[in-house]
Amino acid sequence: AYGVVALGMSTTEIIAFTGTAGLDQAALRFGAQYRGQKRPDLLAELLRLCLGASIAWSALLALLLFVFADPIAGLFTDPRMATVFAIMAVGLVPLCIGRVTARAMQSVQRPGAMQLLLNLAPAALTLALVYPMWWAWVGPTGQPADGFEGVAWARVLGWILTAALGVV
Repeated sequence: AYGVVALGMSTTEIIAFTGTAGLDQAALRFGAQYRGQKRPDLLAELLRLCLGASIAWSALLALLLFVFADPIAGLFTDPRMATVFAIMAVGLVPLCIGRVTARAMQSVQRPGAMQLLLNLAPAALTLALVYPMWWAWVGPTGQPADGFEGVAWARVLGWILTAALGVV
């Protein structure tokens, strides 16, 4: 059961990488150039465009993951994957926003802010959104949590430690 949740969360995180569609790297590369040219107007426009496009694309991916959670889960051996995919779909947009914003922070030489966004945003999302959603959705049915707590807390602690090491 722990493996089902861990696999579902890992798969969703991989999908989140495609949700930025390379726009996080564009924010990093061109943001640094615009900063060097002392063009805050272009930097602001770049961030607006990258965030807007990433939000639109990741929202589409989230909708597809939510709607097609059952067929996607059919690719795996455990049907409980559908529930995990549907829950994790809700977190795709915030994860992508965090990645694009983190790279923008890196482009303006704010590595501490970048580390915090890349590592604490997913931890906060897990605790504030995904974890309570699991209990609201599955808890009332009387089904066991199937190791979700362990996966959620292990990931949260991993992200917090990574952020702490990155900032130091």
